[in-house]
Amino acid sequence: SSWAQIVVFFCALDSGTRGSCPRSQSACMAKVSEDKPLLERDVEGGARSLRVGLIRRSAQRLFQADTNPIFAEDAELAFRAASIMTLCAIPVMLPPGSSAFADRVLRMGFYNASGIGSFVVFNLGRTFGEAFESAKSGARGTLFAALSVWLLYTVFPDGVGPDTPPYVFWGGLAWGTLYVIVVMFLKLNLTTQIFACMNFGGYWITFLRESVVSDGVVSPFNKEYGPLQDSVSKMLMALILEFLVVIIANLLPYPVWSLELVEERAMARSMEFMKVFRRMIEFYAAEKPNKYDKDQVIRNMHTLKARTGLTKKLLAVSFWENFGMGRGGLRRRVLNSIDDTMAKLFSLLYNAWTSTEDETSAANSELMSKIKPQFVKCLIDLEVILNFAMEASRDGELSEIEKYALEKALAAMKSNEQELSNAFLKARKEATKKGELEDTFTAIRSVEVLAFTVSQILHEMRILAEKLTKFGKKDESSIAPVEEISGFAGVFNNLHDKDHLLKASRYFMAYMMCIYIGWFGFRDVLKNRDAGLAGLAALLLSESMGSAVLKDMSRIQGLVIGTVMCRILGSLILGCEWYWVAAHILLHFFWVFGCLFVMHHSKAFSTAGCLGAALGTATLLSVKCSENDIAKSATFDSLATNCAAVIISMLVDLSFSCCTGKGRASDQACIALDAAWTSMSSSLQELLDPTEPKFTSRHVEIMGHLQTAKAMGAEAAVEPRFWRVDWQASLFDRVLSEVEHLSTVLHVLEQCTDIDGNNDMDAWLVSVLTRSSHLQTQVRHAKEKMEVVGKLLKIFAHETAERFPGFGESTINYEFNLQLGKLADGYLEDEVGEALKIEKLDNIKLSKDKLVHLSMVLASCDRAQALLRNIQHLILQHSWKPEAQ
Repeated sequence: SSWAQIVVFFCALDSGTRGSCPRSQSACMAKVSEDKPLLERDVEGGARSLRVGLIRRSAQRLFQADTNPIFAEDAELAFRAASIMTLCAIPVMLPPGSSAFADRVLRMGFYNASGIGSFVVFNLGRTFGEAFESAKSGARGTLFAALSVWLLYTVFPDGVGPDTPPYVFWGGLAWGTLYVIVVMFLKLNLTTQIFACMNFGGYWITFLRESVVSDGVVSPFNKEYGPLQDSVSKMLMALILEFLVVIIANLLPYPVWSLELVEERAMARSMEFMKVFRRMIEFYAAEKPNKYDKDQVIRNMHTLKARTGLTKKLLAVSFWENFGMGRGGLRRRVLNSIDDTMAKLFSLLYNAWTSTEDETSAANSELMSKIKPQFVKCLIDLEVILNFAMEASRDGELSEIEKYALEKALAAMKSNEQELSNAFLKARKEATKKGELEDTFTAIRSVEVLAFTVSQILHEMRILAEKLTKFGKKDESSIAPVEEISGFAGVFNNLHDKDHLLKASRYFMAYMMCIYIGWFGFRDVLKNRDAGLAGLAALLLSESMGSAVLKDMSRIQGLVIGTVMCRILGSLILGCEWYWVAAHILLHFFWVFGCLFVMHHSKAFSTAGCLGAALGTATLLSVKCSENDIAKSATFDSLATNCAAVIISMLVDLSFSCCTGKGRASDQACIALDAAWTSMSSSLQELLDPTEPKFTSRHVEIMGHLQTAKAMGAEAAVEPRFWRVDWQASLFDRVLSEVEHLSTVLHVLEQCTDIDGNNDMDAWLVSVLTRSSHLQTQVRHAKEKMEVVGKLLKIFAHETAERFPGFGESTINYEFNLQLGKLADGYLEDEVGEALKIEKLDNIKLSKDKLVHLSMVLASCDRAQALLRNIQHLILQHSWKPEAQ
């Protein structure tokens, strides 16, 4: 087997003979020829083939996964949900008397097919972990509502009636208001808030409404309590059924586990990473490298970046697949460490590839060709370590054979890295015997950058291997735990945060306005004492205000197609014969399938698809084959209520947008971009300031801001601008792309500054920044350049046809002559000259070599300068005059 080959190979490395493995490994000591490729199938395949079962493979084939995997994934998810929702809807669609069992269940009052459908629509996830987390949140909100209603009816058992004293009404009103405040202002997730308010509003209005008829609520503290006599208990029984349906939908016909998906992505990233790394080495070692090969590698880089996805979120929700215990819990931690390592490796690789020139010098090619064998050896070591990491992520542990082989692999990697360092220094000394120091430094800089990159990648992989070695010896503390989803204590964190208070106030205002209008009604359009308006307002809660008009137009689309169109389609069912019942069932299935596919596949119409599915299933289930009336009046009432809820929600969003000044999508895009730029400026200030011995890594924070800016920028492109000039969508996207590249450069500079990974600035780099007058000048210019570009970015908030005031500033057009790739003072020349004489390093890390280290720092700064210049040119070259229609 491949693992046997590994053990034999490293035993041979250890002693030079094939008989030196311990006796416990004797079973794997088959003879292996020296010319047989190591890990033949696994290395060439990138790790090991993905495990795809027969059912899953058949499903992928059915939905044309080979043609379009994204389409197949979304279609399969919609098919799962539509199938389970239609199956649960069949008892309701059957004519009365067709099934005695179905009639009996329906008479009990807790089986609500439309409620099941809505629960599935809002809580079905792509993986079991996502679905469980979402369903748990919905169930928690329903439980909050049930407990609040029970407590209310415990204090006031009969609710408000004709003869009850006034304090019952006011007490109930105060209780409900307090409940809504608590739900909205605690840091509960959105799903919990939606179900907590949606399920409470109806009972609250019923309690306050004067009626001689029983409300149907019997508190458990009442001696007359019975589960089938209490409507709240029936709601909870329905909740149990809804929860089970969501779980079953994610398990059949086969389960999709979050951990499995993370593992697949990690394997794909490993394969792509090694493929890109091989091409880099081949490119630099070629006598006449083809610069178009660089474009192909950049494309592979983008593929590698796209595979990162939502790994952290998937790891967090995978807790519900194993509760953080056993092998599953260990697998989560291993995959989390792999993900953190791969993020650093990607930044290093991308920056090395983009910060070097397309045309490499002859000295570069000559130097690279001499050390290519050592690079290849290190590349094989990386593949072996990655394979061990993936094996540990699959099993949650390492076998004795694997532990022994991993230790040998780690020793081999250290030995090969030392060999690489010695070979590199020797080859560099020979390649730089002739020529001026300045020319020599410039000529070999590409290989120096690659050497630093390889050294740091090996360093990160060595750290991962050491963690896995300790992990294999049952030292679980060696692997960092996964950042879990905040539990109960998290609902009280930072309640005073301004953004949270604004969001909670917006939720509270929209919901209470709907309660108020639903209580008093409006002429003949809206009925009074009706909780339907408030229930829908809860359904329309949204974390992001974005474009209020655009968002609510999408809501109206979903409401109309979910009520009116489904009512029209339902009128086609003309009888109760078996073929009409079958047609009804098929109509329900295809409607839900289509809407859910749109919900998951289309960003622009996701809201319309969601509401179309949720309201459409309720409308289709209200159609009775024994009734010819298509309920035009009920349809109008439902549509009027739905539209009123949307209008109220839109007015609240617009009012908060006007008051806060950041409600529109374009405003939020500008704010997010400005926040990212501020963080990047702070990061650059710390990284290149020798008086700051410590620095804070801001890469995750910056990428979060950029993701928000990207999402809001896409929404701003389609929001109505009214009197404002058009949103410059194409320019914003291009600028954002350059800013993302700049954030990657800063991430690499963090690793240049902190080579050992202890958040302390490297002592030699501090010395250079302190003593090199040239570098001090260029660093100051780089910071000034950041300020200039930061001023230009304000142009996206400029919304008139008048000239942008920032264009009048003299600094906007000032050319900074950075020349960061040059040796412009005696101190740098002395340091480089001494480095060129070194033939052996005390430390095996090439990144500790002064010349390699300096080359990477200067190359990264050059790349940052080029990106800043690109952003400046993009904005200054763009035409800001509104085009005539």
